[in-house]
Amino acid sequence: MAFSRAQGVLDELKALFGPRALLSRAAKEVYRYDAILVGPEPLAVVLPESREEVAALVRLARRHGVVLVPRGAGSGLSGGAVPEEGSIVVAFTRMTRLEVDPHTQTAWAEPGVTTARVSEAAGPYGLFYPPDPASYRTSTLGGNLAENAGGPLCFKHGVTGDYVLELEWVDDEGGIQRQGRAAYDLPGLLIGSEGTLGLVTGASDFAAKVKQVPGIADVEFSAKEGIRTYAVRLKPGAVRELGLTPPQVAASLRTYVNGEAATVWTTPS
Repeated sequence: MAFSRAQGVLDELKALFGPRALLSRAAKEVYRYDAILVGPEPLAVVLPESREEVAALVRLARRHGVVLVPRGAGSGLSGGAVPEEGSIVVAFTRMTRLEVDPHTQTAWAEPGVTTARVSEAAGPYGLFYPPDPASYRTSTLGGNLAENAGGPLCFKHGVTGDYVLELEWVDDEGGIQRQGRAAYDLPGLLIGSEGTLGLVTGASDFAAKVKQVPGIADVEFSAKEGIRTYAVRLKPGAVRELGLTPPQVAASLRTYVNGEAATVWTTPS
């Protein structure tokens, strides 16, 4: 990109986003790559806080012919969040609104909400969010949508796309779209597309089904010298019900017993 053209883009970004437009090489460094740790330097990084700001950014990029690359937590291994040289990274870490409705068993979340936070918020209502990528404590729902992520529980309960009821996204013209999945399934087309068909991770809100937590275990808690320990005794049939090994059940329980990393000991049923 010619210097004068690039400078014009940067000037507009500063005017629109102020300090939330990261332009220096040092500030952009950690946005060059995902968990693979390889990638080129983007032209800029923008941290939007609303769907309207995402739409404004898309219109700016379209006007100047600049590539946009959506980014969640950067925990992926597929290169989905790796920018092209001269592109603008759209980092959604400031879009973190989350609401759980226990009556309809749904969760509404912005793309910067972490996967673990959904289950932590739903847990008090006897609900949980099954998709559990290995990076569920740090990965964001926006990134999970872009990759259609899953984890050990996907063998029993399905992957991210199986829990989306309604999606809101920004299209390539900067329009804000919202659609459920009852008719022509545009959300299903966008899920897993890594932002190539629209800023799904910039959709601002999506609804995810949450299922009742089965009565799978008794949990005893103890703490000594700052170390939290949970003794988990699986109830009869728990392993068969979940289709998991005892260690996998223990890992999935960590979200529900405290929402923090902990040492978990498991006794099979």
